[in-house]
Amino acid sequence: MKVYNFKKAKEVIKKYKDMDLKSASLGMKEDWHWTAETVWANGKFTKKLNEKTEIGGITKSYWATPVLELDFEDHLLTIDCYTNE
Repeated sequence: MKVYNFKKAKEVIKKYKDMDLKSASLGMKEDWHWTAETVWANGKFTKKLNEKTEIGGITKSYWATPVLELDFEDHLLTIDCYTNE
């Protein structure tokens, strides 16, 4: 079972926030359009990221991969962002 790693997501966002980062979203790679939600935009977190947080109505998946997508001025960076339960 792959569970969102919110600690890692927060650390990565904080690392890149001053590098032309426009927004950050979490979602399941294989089902992105149905599960993704913006969690950081306009210089602040838009969603609390803790053990009770649901992204797209889910917290984990048996088959899909939780990822963090960073949207910069000129490119996207996608990072696997999960732990195994």
